[in-house]
Amino acid sequence: MTDPVVITGRAIVTPLGDCLESTWTALLSGTSGIGPITAFDASGFPCQLAASVSGINPESLDLPRRESRIMDLHSLILMKCAQEAMRDAALSGEGDSGLEIGFFAGIGMVDYRTDDLTGAVSASLDETRQIDYQRFYERAYQEIFPLWPLAMLNNIALCQVAVKLGLRGENSVFSPHGDSTLQGVWEAVDVLRNGRNQQVLAAGVAEKISESSLARGLLHGFINVRDSTHPCRPFIRDNAGTVLGEGGGIVVLESLSSAASRDRPAQVAISGYGSAFGQADERGFCGPSEEAIAQAMAGALRSSGHTFEEVDLVLTHGEGSPYADRNEIKAIRGLMRGSKSITRIYSSKGNLGHLLAGAPLVDIVLAERMISSGMVPPVDCQGALIEDAEDLLVKDSPSRLNPRVVMVNAFSYEGQAGSLLLEAL
Repeated sequence: MTDPVVITGRAIVTPLGDCLESTWTALLSGTSGIGPITAFDASGFPCQLAASVSGINPESLDLPRRESRIMDLHSLILMKCAQEAMRDAALSGEGDSGLEIGFFAGIGMVDYRTDDLTGAVSASLDETRQIDYQRFYERAYQEIFPLWPLAMLNNIALCQVAVKLGLRGENSVFSPHGDSTLQGVWEAVDVLRNGRNQQVLAAGVAEKISESSLARGLLHGFINVRDSTHPCRPFIRDNAGTVLGEGGGIVVLESLSSAASRDRPAQVAISGYGSAFGQADERGFCGPSEEAIAQAMAGALRSSGHTFEEVDLVLTHGEGSPYADRNEIKAIRGLMRGSKSITRIYSSKGNLGHLLAGAPLVDIVLAERMISSGMVPPVDCQGALIEDAEDLLVKDSPSRLNPRVVMVNAFSYEGQAGSLLLEAL
């Protein structure tokens, strides 16, 4: 590998903690961050469970009030992770270092906040408590904060972080699902390989759990509405779907030679990426087909120069939906055909919920920790496993697998599949 692209900084926020250490410790102990939704009244929804983040606020991030008014939870998570990842990589913004630092992020849907509109609605009501549009257009609309529409543009979050930290390199937002985040990471790798920036931040952040995001997940059919006792059980025969989660993460990437020149330690390189599209419309499920998943994984292997026999561990998409899990297992088994070794698999969603665009970035940070520590946490999966998963899944207790080559998978519920390959230096 010529001058590998390596990870020199990282930060995550998850339902299990606001940093990597707290999340990692909780995962090793099998702790779940899934619980009742408390941010809004979910009693009218068939699913009332999610994995929520708490304790992230503008004051702790030193943000002016004017800026924070158009920052929702996803923006705050992105800001916190960016600040911590930059510190972890011993980097500052361009104003101090003279370096152009790039920034690519996978960010999902951004929904409006109901309380941003309630003042205007109240001022528009007539004597019978009906909306009077004459009142709205004459004066009530002035109750809406003028910059409110900006809060619903997902690239505004990237801009706010870039301005705050002085990031002036190449940048873009990819959306809306996990496959997009992997594409953003690989774009960052390409920027570094071609010398267009010396360091790049690659990020992924989940959507805030709200009435709108929950309704969207229910409409797409991947939310568990059948089994509240076991909200998310990846690779279980009678699994019922997934639950939403909040969180995200950022890695700082640079070439190994750049890291060495700054005396920054690096243990893991990102070496391959593949993507494919193929919709599997099975009983309402519209995620990627087995063939698309296999093509994405094969693409990551080709671009890295590895064979699947060399892959020690796959951090699967593993969302807990019946067809999604079965298609992924079939694709993995197909690539294993003829191999003399067994590739083990792991999923974080039984503990963290489905972070959508934030999921693969959190998995990348976890994969780096698994490579550096040699340990793999257990998957939260009570029950009989689906066929072909029984000897692959890391379950019951942490395992010392000492993985050297790890693949991260991420899908959309519309048919896209993405795979990224990480390896120990």
